[in-house]
Amino acid sequence: MQVGDFNWSTGYVHVQRSCVEADGRIIVKDEMKADKRNRNMPLTPMTMKAVADLVGPELGPRADLGAHVFSPDGKPWSYDKFI
Repeated sequence: MQVGDFNWSTGYVHVQRSCVEADGRIIVKDEMKADKRNRNMPLTPMTMKAVADLVGPELGPRADLGAHVFSPDGKPWSYDKFI
């Protein structure tokens, strides 16, 4: 998930891309394998607060909307890093 995938006013996250690893590089694909995987999902207020806390104060207008949320360096994880 990227910072820009979260709609902070409605409490939804837009699941819209996938990542693959090829030759040790992480490639972010802006399309999903099936249309049904591209969806908006509601999140609880507690979850939205936890994500906002994880992203930090830079969430404002100057936030890097393309930064990956669940990554300490804002870059997509490899499979090994995820595990």
